[in-house]
Amino acid sequence: LWYLTGAVAAIYLMYLCLKLEMKISHICLLALVLYLIGLSGDAYRGLTRPLEDTALLGSLIRGYRRTYRYTRNGIFMGYPFVALGGMLSLHPPKLSRRALALGFALSLLGLFSEALALHHFQIPADCNMYLMLPPVVLFLFCLARQLPLKDSPLWPWLRKMSLMLYLLHMPVFSLLSAGNNLLKDAGIADLNTWLFLLTTLGSLILGWLILSLSRFRPFRWLRLLYT
Repeated sequence: LWYLTGAVAAIYLMYLCLKLEMKISHICLLALVLYLIGLSGDAYRGLTRPLEDTALLGSLIRGYRRTYRYTRNGIFMGYPFVALGGMLSLHPPKLSRRALALGFALSLLGLFSEALALHHFQIPADCNMYLMLPPVVLFLFCLARQLPLKDSPLWPWLRKMSLMLYLLHMPVFSLLSAGNNLLKDAGIADLNTWLFLLTTLGSLILGWLILSLSRFRPFRWLRLLYT
C-alpha cells in the first residue's frame, strides 16, 4: 500500500535535508515546490498536460509515469506533510479553538469548492492532491490537539481499528468489485455507486470481528495483524 512506502520515502528525504542542515524555511519551500509538482500530475493534470508534449519536459514526465504512474507518492505528497508536521512542532500557531474551527470550516469549504470546480471542467487525472488540502490538514490537526480528551479504553481500540481499516479496505474492495462484476455480467444489478459505502461497512465489520475474536485463546494469533 502506497501510504507506508510514501511515509518511508518522505522521512528519508527529510533526514537528508536535516543532515544538510537546511533551515526550516528552505525545507518548507522545497515542500511547496514538490507539492505543486505533485498537483500538476494529479488534480491539475488537465491544465499541465500540454507540458507532456514539450521537448524539454515530455520525456522526463513520460519516463516518470512509466515507472511510478502517480504523483501521490512520498516525494510529492508525503514529504510536504512531513515538513508541515515539522513546522508545526517548531512554530505551533497560537490561535484560539474558535479561530481554528473557523479556519478549518473555511478551508474545508474551499476544498469542496475547488474539487467541484475541477471536476466540473474535467481537469483532474486523479483525486488525491488539492491546493486546499494542506490548510484543511493544518487547521484540523491543530484543532484536534486542543480538544480535551480523558483517558478511555476506547482510544486503544480505535487505534487498532484504524489499522484494521487500513489493512482490510483493499481486500474487501477487491472482493466486492469482483462480486459486482459477476452481478453485472449476469444482468442482475450494478452496485458500483454503492461500492464505497459497502467497502467501508465491510471493513468495519471484518475489523470488529477480528478484534473481538482475538481476545479468545484459540484466535489470539489474530493479534499479529495489529500488534
